[in-house]
This record gives sequence, C-alpha cells and structure tokens, in this order.
Amino acid sequence: MVLILYVESGAGSLTLARNVQHALNEQSIENKIISLHELLPVWVNKLLFSHYENWCVENKGYFKAIFKSPWFYPVLYRLLPLIMRCKGVGQDKDVPHQLQSADAIVSCSFFCGWFSRYWLNKSGRTIPLYGVLGDYAVSPGWQLHIDMLFVPYSFNSPVFKAICRKGGKLMVSGIPAYLRPSNAPEEKGCVMLSGGGWGLQINTDTVEALLALPVLHRLIVLCGTNTPLYEAMCARFVEPIKLKRLEVHSWTRDISNLYARAEAVITKAGGLTLTEAALSGKPLIINGYLPGHEEENMRVFLRNNAALYAQDDQALVSTVSAVLTNKLLTCELKRQAATLVNDQAGNVICEQIKKDLNYVDA
Repeated sequence: MVLILYVESGAGSLTLARNVQHALNEQSIENKIISLHELLPVWVNKLLFSHYENWCVENKGYFKAIFKSPWFYPVLYRLLPLIMRCKGVGQDKDVPHQLQSADAIVSCSFFCGWFSRYWLNKSGRTIPLYGVLGDYAVSPGWQLHIDMLFVPYSFNSPVFKAICRKGGKLMVSGIPAYLRPSNAPEEKGCVMLSGGGWGLQINTDTVEALLALPVLHRLIVLCGTNTPLYEAMCARFVEPIKLKRLEVHSWTRDISNLYARAEAVITKAGGLTLTEAALSGKPLIINGYLPGHEEENMRVFLRNNAALYAQDDQALVSTVSAVLTNKLLTCELKRQAATLVNDQAGNVICEQIKKDLNYVDA
C-alpha cells in the first residue's frame, strides 16, 4: 500500500495528492491519502500551521519577512527534533500506525517529507520515501534523506545537491495535474480570476476594474474556501451577476470546464494553478504571489516568457486587454508555458513507484 501524505495548507497539497492517487488508481496500485494533521500531535499542528492561513489572507508583513529569510527552514528543522523529544510524552512519541502498513510513502509537502523520515527512523523501517514538488521551486525543508524527489524541470539547486549527497535521486517528471475531459467551448472575452484555495489576491476593487473593460465579456471569479470573500462578491455585484457578466464560485470540482471556457487566466503564482492553466492551453497573467515558493514560480514563468505580471489593478486591466486583443502575444504565452509542463507527470511518478515496489519487472 502506498501512503500519500498532504498538508492542509491551501488546496495545493491535497490536489497534488489526489493527482498522484489518480495515477496510482489507474494502475490498480493500492493507496491511501492521509492529512499530516491527522498524524501529528495537536501541539505540533498549532506550532506549525495554526496561523498560516490568517497570515496569508491578511497579507502580514512580518510573515513575508520570515518566509523569505534564508535561515527560517534550516533553523526550524534543526529545532524540531529537539522540541519533539522534550515535549513528546505517551502517544506523542509513538510512530503513527498508518506508517506500519505502508510499502512506500509519497510526500506532497516538505513538512510531510520531514515527519515521514522522522517516523521511519524511529521505527527502523526502510520503505521508499518519495517527495513530489507542487511548485517550480524547492524549499530548504527538502534537505533530508529521501529516496527520490520528483521535480518539475531541471535546474541548479543546493537542495538537490544535498539530497543527492544523502543518497537520494532526482527525476524530472513535471508537476502532476489531472483535469477531467471537457467539451465546454471557449468563450470569447471570458477571463478567469483565480485566488487559489484561499481566494487570495482578489478584492472588489480588482473585480470592478476588470468589469469596466469593454473587451471583457464575462469574468469568472474563484474564491476557493474563502466564504467571506464569496459572500462579499455576491452582495457587491448583484447586477453584473444577474446580467451574467460575472460568475462567482466558491470551491468547485468543476475546474476543468471553467478552464475550458476561459480565454485567459489571471492567478496568483501557485504552482498547480500555473500548471493546470498551461496544460489547458490558456495564456497566464500573474497578479500576486506568496513569499518564497510562489515568488520563484512567478520568476520561472516570467523568465521563460510563459506569463505576464500585473503588479496593480491598472496594470492588470491593460494586460488583460492586451492578451484578449493580441493573438500573437497569446500564442507565444501558450507556447512557452507548454514547455514548462508535462501532462504525463502523474504516470512518470507512478511508473517509478511500480518499478521500485516490483509491480513490474525492473
């Protein structure tokens, strides 16, 4: 049985886990998805994750400074074993029983990778431990002993070198994404505005500015699990919604049809959203990013001419107008974005796991 671990931080890690699961299911490989939160003591969950969503939603300045600092993750992962030993009593010191029956572990977050290795070391088990990147960057948190890290593309990284020094391997797979087939036609002048799982980088001023653009015929806004944002949008834009110039969605599984309908996608620089939009053949406009991994995601796409960046609403309006009216620009954005993604990424990961677990002849 392959245990797939994710962390409840936005929708990215869970979506990544489900995409890996989809590939394993197609090959009839037994698997199970579990949240890291289910396995950790309550005090560890509070220490690591309790304020993260609020910091992101409220755009806290000190949060950005901490996560952009080069010392944060190296210090954290040196302190955690000491904290666990000092504070762990009773069941807090036990290895979770879910790991005892697993033949391999797939970690869809560096936190999952770290705790998996911590527990495997405590149990004395030597099953394969894989890491899957859901971004176009790698956190220093991955500087640990894992058997293989699946990466989006080949680039120089001190983290990769550290993994190899510890005996691990790297495989360029792309980021696994699964989009259901869609027959929905593309709508002229239709633009999707995505805020990721928490509806970040979306506000009423931005939506108002976009709706004032004549070339934009329909705006699809994705609020994720951000219920206050969803309710504020529905209350503020009653008339545009009634006229069908605006659609406001909370968290949805119908993302494939929404991508298909859109002529362009505006999003913060989440790795999975960038990947999904590129696989859907949509030109990308980035309107924000979280510090650290998402900032690097944006740099990768901009460096490869695979996306445009709009730093404020005025720039966003002019950029959307250019994308909707300039076909040469649109084609170039699509072409370059396609070089950064792989629609077979899930299968690449699955085939390697099958090989390692002797599901197929080596």
